[in-house]
Amino acid sequence: MRLAQPGQRVTLLESRRQLGGRAGSFLPQAARSPSTSIEATSIDYCQHVGMGCCSNLLHLIDLLGQQADWKRERQLHFYSSAGAYRRLSALPFSPAPLHLSGWLWRWPDLSLLDRYRIASGMLKLKRLELTAELDAHSALEWLQAARQTPRGISNFWTTILVSALGEQLSNVSLHAMCKVLQDGFLNHCDAYHLLIPQRPLSELFGSEMQKHLEQSGVEVQLSSPAVAIQTTSLGRMKVVTSSAEFTADSIVVAVPWHHIANLAVNSSVPELSQLASHTAQLRASAIAGVHTWWDRAWLPTAHAAIVGRTCQWVFPRPTTPLPAASSTTTISAAAEIAASEHYYQIVISASHRLRGKTSDDIAELICEEIRALFPRARPARLLGLKAVNDPHAVFSIRPGSLQHRPSTRLTPTIALAGDWTNTGWPATMEGAILSGFRAAAEIAANRSP
Repeated sequence: MRLAQPGQRVTLLESRRQLGGRAGSFLPQAARSPSTSIEATSIDYCQHVGMGCCSNLLHLIDLLGQQADWKRERQLHFYSSAGAYRRLSALPFSPAPLHLSGWLWRWPDLSLLDRYRIASGMLKLKRLELTAELDAHSALEWLQAARQTPRGISNFWTTILVSALGEQLSNVSLHAMCKVLQDGFLNHCDAYHLLIPQRPLSELFGSEMQKHLEQSGVEVQLSSPAVAIQTTSLGRMKVVTSSAEFTADSIVVAVPWHHIANLAVNSSVPELSQLASHTAQLRASAIAGVHTWWDRAWLPTAHAAIVGRTCQWVFPRPTTPLPAASSTTTISAAAEIAASEHYYQIVISASHRLRGKTSDDIAELICEEIRALFPRARPARLLGLKAVNDPHAVFSIRPGSLQHRPSTRLTPTIALAGDWTNTGWPATMEGAILSGFRAAAEIAANRSP
């Protein structure tokens, strides 16, 4: 949309059948119980959420007119490893970072010493200058040097950082930890708010995005993966797909980092080969979205963040009702609950441990943890389960990874976009959107007047 200005022709080549990339959805008929009669609706491959600090995401939501389609959660619902519930929210009328002091006092599974050391560590992190030099250092080693207790590291730092960064704490750089904690929690009072989509991402970033693009004059070509980028004899760029060729004055390359090497093989742009040598150094980290259907509602809160368990977050479908607060239920209501189907997505970041496990193995693990944490889930019957474990969900923000993340400009006529470019952010919607805005600005700045 930023590039679609009067007198300019913009063509978008999308490799998939719909826009949105990893922020997509699917119809899960195969995972559902054959006895259920509720019509299948799209669900997201993995739950995506934004935060109050995500200014570029919020700007895109405004551009698309989707403000009503994202719910802002100002209270976070945490559960200890034993199921003890804690509601965390900012202290009113308190400046950052003091607004989170109530969090630290109420955070589950911590001792007084743990809380004191965490507060000290947070203040040290806030004072750190976010420079590229921090990327050479390990977050875990920094925490240990800052005298964080083993229990504090396990139950506080790991809970936040693994979910936010999609990687095991032992593989996280100090730069990535500093970025997400400063911007996401310490610098602004509303930065920690969750932004949860209330409709499938295939609609918000798929069909509706395509509609807005086409209304802006962008030609959208679906199922058109680029296989090569060439330079013509006249100095223009040529993008080759499996079925057509497109010439352009400038292009934006917005493919996953692990596809750059394949694109470079058939291309005549030497900078792409150089880029491929850098992206080959980026490692992948897995994230799993475990989609479950139950015969009754059991989550009493709008979401759940879980400390010290394999299951890290639980999100209901936006239309899933909360279970009744009363312990008594009429026979007719109980029959209605038993006949209905209730969906919950369980998110597991850095989910390498699920690799090789069968659906039965995952179902057993999920049921054991969920029933231990939520009393209303103990009599519930699991109707269906589908685990989507993406081994390339995000790039790993290991120490040293920042030097392999390229800037926006590859050549005077090629700009790069993607959450893996050097936005300063880890692999997030915010980073992806920011990279797109930067790429558009780069192309616009290099246009001939």
